[in-house]
Amino acid sequence: AILFWLPYYLINERHYSTTSVGPLSSCFELGGLLGCTLAGFATDAWADGHRFRVVVPLLVASACLLFAYADGAQLLLGEIPVLGVEAPAAPFSIFVFDFVVLSCLGVCVSGPDSILAGPAAQDLAKLGGDLGVATVVGIVDGIGSLGSVMQGAVTTTVSTKYGWASLYRLLGLLLVCSCVLCVSPMRIEARRIAGGSAPGGPKKLQV
Repeated sequence: AILFWLPYYLINERHYSTTSVGPLSSCFELGGLLGCTLAGFATDAWADGHRFRVVVPLLVASACLLFAYADGAQLLLGEIPVLGVEAPAAPFSIFVFDFVVLSCLGVCVSGPDSILAGPAAQDLAKLGGDLGVATVVGIVDGIGSLGSVMQGAVTTTVSTKYGWASLYRLLGLLLVCSCVLCVSPMRIEARRIAGGSAPGGPKKLQV
């Protein structure tokens, strides 16, 4: 969702120039390029195929970054005084803050997205049910597209009525909910791997 309105937010709310918004907003996508690669490597090399052991920590990190971004800029700008001292940070410090947070956010968001929409969905299709792999992957991607459609109305409503900081907090809260929803499939995955059942093995999983 962030990609749709990030340039608008940086220009109108953070007052960046149009020349600097392009490179800055691209940090999110560049982080995504790195995040997809690292998430796949971490799953194969460090997590022994446990996909959700990589997904859940990245979701938690994404939520923390969104919560930090919601109020971090206001702290740097001096809009939220700390210990009663209002000392706005230098513009360069704010730029560095945006650059680091947006890049890290791109890494942490794209990793779970690539795993859940790809290998995790394929594992789900192979472990049971009558739906084929392509159908399951299509359903997962379709739900993601539905979220992209809904984000327009949600972004406009929340940012207008409650402010942009509230929107970032809402996104962080939704990521926390995603972590909770990952608990059950993470347990199923752990039992499958502990039992020596490969994703392409049995068609049914007894839970």
